[in-house]
Amino acid sequence: MFIDRATLKRLAYQDILTGLMNRNGMDRFWSQYSGSGQIAVLFLDLDHFKDINDTFGHQAGDQLLKEVGVRLDQATSRHNEMVFRMGGDEFVIIIVNADLQRAEFLATCISEKLRPCITISGHDLFISGSIGISIAEASKSNRSKLLEEADMAMYHAKQLGKGCYTVFNNEDRRRYYKVSSGLVGKRSAN
Repeated sequence: MFIDRATLKRLAYQDILTGLMNRNGMDRFWSQYSGSGQIAVLFLDLDHFKDINDTFGHQAGDQLLKEVGVRLDQATSRHNEMVFRMGGDEFVIIIVNADLQRAEFLATCISEKLRPCITISGHDLFISGSIGISIAEASKSNRSKLLEEADMAMYHAKQLGKGCYTVFNNEDRRRYYKVSSGLVGKRSAN
């Protein structure tokens, strides 16, 4: 079987399961990006994904990840928003020329897109995701730091009860926003 160079190059940067860009694609983005303005990183981890894999099998988990990929692609409809599958049930969304309001709006949209039932092999599955947001001036941004801060914020979202997002903020170290169960935009107590 012969695979041409263009196909090999595409496969190097694309996640085979979801069709989204993969970790290599994200690395390529960072190595080529030289924009100005603010850049936002949203780190998404699906809630209870391991339970779905353990209960219904990895094939059902793969089908779920494919559907999540479709829904993330639908939620990120602007040209300055990119989605990457990091592996497993972790995704990173990067917004260039972003502000905090846009990042929070996108986190809310993603939560809403994930909410509807997904039927796989006759089973109705409900999924949510915990999202951490980090934002910085592109000229001063450090990719590792942005990813680390978004990851830390995501873990805090999981601690708050999952299905919500938190925003990492350097001034007061973090701010928390609950967006599940109809609490869109309502700040949770810390």
